[in-house]
Amino acid sequence: MEHLKLVALEYQVVRKAKFIIWRGQIESKLIIKRYLEVLERHLIVADLQREIFMVTGVWLLWACALTSLVYIFGDVGLAEFIQGLAKISLVKKTLAVFTDYALYPFYFIFVCLIGIGFYKKIESFRGLAWRYFLAQLIGSILLVRLLKMLIARGRPSSEFPSIYIGDFTQFYVDPSFHSFPSGHAADVWTGATILFIVAKKISVKFSLIAVAISVSLSRVALGAHYPIDILVGSLIGLLAGSLCLIFFRSPSN
Repeated sequence: MEHLKLVALEYQVVRKAKFIIWRGQIESKLIIKRYLEVLERHLIVADLQREIFMVTGVWLLWACALTSLVYIFGDVGLAEFIQGLAKISLVKKTLAVFTDYALYPFYFIFVCLIGIGFYKKIESFRGLAWRYFLAQLIGSILLVRLLKMLIARGRPSSEFPSIYIGDFTQFYVDPSFHSFPSGHAADVWTGATILFIVAKKISVKFSLIAVAISVSLSRVALGAHYPIDILVGSLIGLLAGSLCLIFFRSPSN
């Protein structure tokens, strides 16, 4: 009799445990579903023109500040000053890691969006991701590479630093003459612009801009570009990101 009671008690405990696990799985799925629904609503821009106007205004402030410094110190002079701030070995190594790896979170976000978009059949996720990849293809890859080879400005470390040797009649494939414009600046500003437009919190918006500016300036500090290079690169990223959202708007936007 005592054995039967123990077996019955064990059965009840196991059954209750299974029920708790099942309920936990259901609650987890509901939480994830609600989170994805909230995120999906956040990716639908209520006023696209206003958001683009805002990010463009922020870029203009950055452009005016950088252009003023270039006017005062000169393009080469400002580059040398910024490079001088990064002469410490630890700072230079930190910037070398940051300048490349700061781009990967943007890639990761949009790859996740397109993956979840296909898996969960969420159109706004997929739409935003492919607009980002299209903007990168047009701006950071095609336009930037084309200008680099046609304009052919010498990098700070090249044989002819800051000199424009291109005349738009031939392509220069030597990387040491690919200073103008900055590909990293175009890349990071493309992602920052698109996420800025869909982000709801002001703190998130300006954190994205801070990352974009930091990556751009790190290219000058490491001696890869001049200030005008990163300025034009950032403009390409801004335009590519904004125009892909404008010309390929979804019905919900």
